[in-house]
Amino acid sequence: SIGFKIVAIIGPESVPEGSDVQIKCRISVYLTSVRTSGTYKCEMSVEGTFQTSSAKTFISVEKMNNELVFKDCDHYTFEIEEGSANGSTVGTVRATHPYEGSNGRIKYSILRLPNQDRFDFLVDEVSGEVKTNTVFDREDSRHVPWVTVRASDTNSQTYQGFCTFTVKIIDINDNPPLFDREEYIEVIKADTRVGTNIVLLWASDEDSGNNSAITYSLAPDPNNSTDVDYFRINPASGWVSLDKLLDHQKRYWFRGVVTDNGRPQQSKMVDIVINVVSSDSHPPVWDQPMYGPVSIREDLEIGQTVISLKARSGIATNPTVFYSLVANEPKFQLSISGGHIRETLKSDSFYLRHRLDDRGVIWADICVNSGLDYETKREYNLTVRAMDSGIDRQLTSETVVNIVLEDVNDEWPVFNNSDRVSVLEGMPPGTRVTRVQAIDRDCTHPNNQVSYAIVGGDQRFFAIDPQSGEIFTVVELDREERQVYALLVRAEDGRPSDRRHMMSNESNSMTQLIRIDISDKNDCPPFFGQNLYEAEVSEDEDIGCTFITLTAKDMDESSKLHYEITRGNIGGVFAVDGESGAIYVSAPLDYERRSEYKLRLVASDLLNENYTTVVIYVRDVNDNPPQFDRQLYQTMLTEEDDNNLPKRVLQVSASDPNRHQNQQLVYFLSGEGVSEDQESDNVFTIDANTGAIYVRRPLDRDLPTGRPNWRFTVLTADECGPGYSPTVGFADVLITVKDINDNAPVFQQSIYRGCVADNATAGTPVLTVMAIDNDDPNQELNAKVLYSIEVNAIDKNGDNVFSIDGQTGVISTAVCCLDPKTSPKFTIEVMATDGGGLKGSTTVFIEIKDNFDKC
Repeated sequence: SIGFKIVAIIGPESVPEGSDVQIKCRISVYLTSVRTSGTYKCEMSVEGTFQTSSAKTFISVEKMNNELVFKDCDHYTFEIEEGSANGSTVGTVRATHPYEGSNGRIKYSILRLPNQDRFDFLVDEVSGEVKTNTVFDREDSRHVPWVTVRASDTNSQTYQGFCTFTVKIIDINDNPPLFDREEYIEVIKADTRVGTNIVLLWASDEDSGNNSAITYSLAPDPNNSTDVDYFRINPASGWVSLDKLLDHQKRYWFRGVVTDNGRPQQSKMVDIVINVVSSDSHPPVWDQPMYGPVSIREDLEIGQTVISLKARSGIATNPTVFYSLVANEPKFQLSISGGHIRETLKSDSFYLRHRLDDRGVIWADICVNSGLDYETKREYNLTVRAMDSGIDRQLTSETVVNIVLEDVNDEWPVFNNSDRVSVLEGMPPGTRVTRVQAIDRDCTHPNNQVSYAIVGGDQRFFAIDPQSGEIFTVVELDREERQVYALLVRAEDGRPSDRRHMMSNESNSMTQLIRIDISDKNDCPPFFGQNLYEAEVSEDEDIGCTFITLTAKDMDESSKLHYEITRGNIGGVFAVDGESGAIYVSAPLDYERRSEYKLRLVASDLLNENYTTVVIYVRDVNDNPPQFDRQLYQTMLTEEDDNNLPKRVLQVSASDPNRHQNQQLVYFLSGEGVSEDQESDNVFTIDANTGAIYVRRPLDRDLPTGRPNWRFTVLTADECGPGYSPTVGFADVLITVKDINDNAPVFQQSIYRGCVADNATAGTPVLTVMAIDNDDPNQELNAKVLYSIEVNAIDKNGDNVFSIDGQTGVISTAVCCLDPKTSPKFTIEVMATDGGGLKGSTTVFIEIKDNFDKC
């Protein structure tokens, strides 16, 4: 009987003799010494004797998955407020090792992209805590930063993993609203009617969401406390109008105030001066009280005309009108070019040019003065002043040109319409009263599908369309009989709520009480300046951001216009302010799902309505990382091949899902055989533009210095241009080294010593020799070793004294009963030959003892 026990492990792991062990392996071959024990009986012996022998055994270990895994990578939602101090914590990432209890420690780092000289974020290499490495200003950095963290095993480059995520920059109210001028000056007649619009105040706020929503009001001037009593202002639009008849004053002083809705609120004031002229005075009259919005491309060349305006002089005998741009700093530069008087507003984006047409009419051309940049400013409101050529006193009037650059781009249902509407008396049943609209900020259907119902109030007089929210009359209404009605309208979404406090199968819903006033008729419909408007909005634009404002006009002075979107708003991603006509983002956009919307914008004066078409293009942003055409690239190379180096061994290919982004990708490598510091140390390189992978030097497969395979990572980053953060995609590369027979067998000892008893029978094992061939045992017969005795000992009969098992290397006696007195010691030469004919030899000394105990 023979028993086995592990007595030693030669390699990186060590265990006590006789241990029952489990080894978690990270190398490909272990060399182990095994001792055999058993009872042998000699032919000439009455009792058996106990003997032992040993041999070295190689254990081959197959590699498993080499990736470190970020299990929660797809669920990281990190954000940080703008202005946060450098070094502020963003969040923590964590990777896990594929082998529990591994001796290796995980180290984290930020992946450095080609040509990247600094990082916006840093990561603690031990804890994985991500911190800022700069101070972010949302108004300067409107893109969402992408971050790629690499996890690697400190003991081996073989184990690594990557996680790419975004960090959202949260807006704070750090910018006050600003007026477009330092002072507003306007001329009106002494007999101006109450309710007439006089001057439009315009302000903007660079913040986003509620922080940028603004409200207008009036305040008295410290030295003229009562002047403001004659005027009122629309808090939403900024129009200043006459509130009561003027007295005999020639001038009125007061102030305009604009306040944002942020916390804390910020506000600004501006001086307003109203000059009064006699009723028979006639200031210049513009063809339109307001122009725009005029949409232009941001790359419109300098000197190109944006829009042409003209006004008519109020002096019949002298029709000449002079034009000028009104600005905060009225400093002008005059020049004459091509017969035109050119008046340039310094450091501004536009200039005004006087132009005389063929009929002798003077026009004001608004032209581009300097390069336009959407990321810097998206909208301009230019005030143009027309002045007549009066001798004693020059009268003026102003108009506003609204210029919009084309590059501007879930949960209870929430009503966004006014809670007070009106309908004309005497209208037939079925007359449309209004349309209520509620926005559900969920992103998927039917979570965001809203339906409507009248659940209280004067519901016997009205009906509602459950899909569109349009409210209609059921009977003919008489204002003399009743002037006001109330309806309680409910909006609910399309599936049962997932909120804990909600009852089963109950949807999320919200109610609004609508007041309906019965009013007199009007007879003039509203109208838009154009039948078609176009606008652009980025797919990552903030919810609540206004990107275009459209206003209609109505010849009825008492008419109050209301705006709504009636068609084309798929998914409810847009909404419109009912009073101002400002269209804004109300749900997340996705360019890859839909890149264009065609909206119908309706303007209504409660009786008459008109519409225009608004085409909105969604601009693609870099929100999808590049993708390789496969996740694992592999090939086989023959070792020691030094022909045509460097040699192309693989071709990788990736594509960018962002279809309209710059498709230029940059390839680079990371992992085994790749040095980020010394390019000369690289075993493998890649063409950054084509994705061709090259080997730079011959590869050695065999131990002790070689390796049977190389595993590393190929990565690609998109070069998406300024203003965007690049994204990264990656795949694994496995290169297997094919063996050649370039290693001869090597004995573990140059000299072996053994002994055998003098009464040993023929065939008694003496000792085992072992040779190792470092070639691949799976590659033909490269590592197949056969043993033979080249020089044997000869007894007195001329026979060989010893024999050897060609497969195991076990040397045994070939004859019986050796005499230690005549031949106490023998020397033999043993040869090991591999399948390719390469050989190695060793010397074996064997002593003859008079009994087994001495062996």
